[in-house]
Amino acid sequence: MPSPLLPRRHYLFSNSGRKYPTQDPPKNKFNYKLDQASGQVFTETIVKGIRRDDSYWEYHPNSAPFIDPPLWTVNKSNSKRLPGNEHFNGTRSLLLTSLEEVVSNVLDLTANLLIQMPMNLIELLWKALSKRSLISFYLWSIFSVRLFEQKSVSSGKLTYYQNILSPKSPLAIYTQALTSTSYEFITALVITAPFSVPDLIEISTLVNLVTLEIINYSDPRHSVVSDLLVKAWSLCACQKKSFQVLQILRFWNHWEITPKSLEYLLHFPVLTLYDVRGCNFDRFNSQKCTGWNYIGNRISLRTQKNECFKGLNCRHHIPNVSTQDSTQANLRPKSANSKTNMLIDMICQDCAPLACLRLGPSYTLNHEPSWFLRVKGLKQDVTKRSIFPRPKNLKDQMASQPSSVSSRPLVRRNNKRKLDDFLLEFS
Repeated sequence: MPSPLLPRRHYLFSNSGRKYPTQDPPKNKFNYKLDQASGQVFTETIVKGIRRDDSYWEYHPNSAPFIDPPLWTVNKSNSKRLPGNEHFNGTRSLLLTSLEEVVSNVLDLTANLLIQMPMNLIELLWKALSKRSLISFYLWSIFSVRLFEQKSVSSGKLTYYQNILSPKSPLAIYTQALTSTSYEFITALVITAPFSVPDLIEISTLVNLVTLEIINYSDPRHSVVSDLLVKAWSLCACQKKSFQVLQILRFWNHWEITPKSLEYLLHFPVLTLYDVRGCNFDRFNSQKCTGWNYIGNRISLRTQKNECFKGLNCRHHIPNVSTQDSTQANLRPKSANSKTNMLIDMICQDCAPLACLRLGPSYTLNHEPSWFLRVKGLKQDVTKRSIFPRPKNLKDQMASQPSSVSSRPLVRRNNKRKLDDFLLEFS
């Protein structure tokens, strides 16, 4: 009979040479660090920085833009085709399922993709994006080209408004997105935030600019806007590189703006209204002002609309007020900028969609406005004629007949709109 101690003895001898691992020291869960100089214990954490500029402002969803009422009209006779309708039996259609997928990846849309889509799908997608307040400037720029082609839907006009209260980037970041060299849309720019002189000179790159307002709410003697800035712009206008479609110019509260600027503004081909307020026009002599008609503030702009903006198909409308983002102000103030909105409506014509951007806050000024209207005289006619090149031979003269211009569509899908063709729609 085996001894009962043998199994225990075998166990002791078999485990006598085994080395057990020692206990690991406790891990530093809180990432403590020791400062050898002071003996203090501290922790270090790396946090990803937040972007503090507006480099991609055109891709950020904005409140639903003010569009024509026909785009919001619902076809109640066929309610089953409406997105999100719950009053039907069965599963959702493949169209609505695909629509939700496109809306979730809407930033992947391009202008080339919209060209291949039928118009009814584009209108359905536009309504879905507007209802969810996902419209950004980039989406508006690619949708407005197709929506503008449907005269029965948009009635020839599509307007986008956005207000950035605190601009955090140079002015070129905003003007680069607003520029359309093919004149697929026109731009109205309002600047109330302070910018440097080099930034303001870059406005000359905005070739599709139709109205410009620079308003200063601080001390007018500290403003950087001066006659020299207007002179630099006039040099660009003489070279036919910029300000070829600018019609309205407004300077408020800039002491360095003097009557000398009227001479420089004569080089702007289609500039019609010049509005100054709080500027250094105390010693202005209307008799020595050539090329401009000083009307002060005695005449209403509505009475002068037919004379100042003859040929423009202005269609006033009352847009629906939509919800806005917490980081943005009201897209279209009612009280302080009612005249500004009227001026913008004057140039909202059936030639291209309009994009309106305001950079900075909005306040009121107590200064009386001073309006200058462009005199329809020899100087202006010569300036306008200099925009269009003269035909050198009979072949070019036959190509420039009005019959070819009248048959030209307003928006071309494959061909870019040239400046000369675009200016014909202003006259």
